[in-house]
Amino acid sequence: RDASAAITAGTSTLEKRMAMGQGGEEMDLLDELRGENRQLKTSQEQMKKELEEMRE
Repeated sequence: RDASAAITAGTSTLEKRMAMGQGGEEMDLLDELRGENRQLKTSQEQMKKELEEMRE
């Protein structure tokens, strides 16, 4: 949970900083960060399921 919150907070902070810029490069980086964030969240969900299965 803490890791997920930190990832989300870090990405949100980066998004806000980059939104101030006007270049297209910032938008590309922003899209890349969002994609990585989605992958991390998906991976975290998968790990949660695996841990629950191991506990059973």
